[in-house]
Amino acid sequence: EVSNVRSFQIFSRWGEKMFSEVDFLPNDSKFAWDGFYKLRPAQNGVYAWWAELEFIDGEVLVYQGMVTLLK
Repeated sequence: EVSNVRSFQIFSRWGEKMFSEVDFLPNDSKFAWDGFYKLRPAQNGVYAWWAELEFIDGEVLVYQGMVTLLK
């Protein structure tokens, strides 16, 4: 079980950081990406994400993947 999200980031296909949050509880919607970048809706496409998660036993793991943004 995840106890803390140490870091969560989303990047464009060109490596530009689109979104970043640190140190928040899992499933807290206040820290979710709303699909905007620089106050404008991000373009439809595939984005890379990276998360550093801390588990209740103290173990810290890094996960990464891809997400598709469709409006």
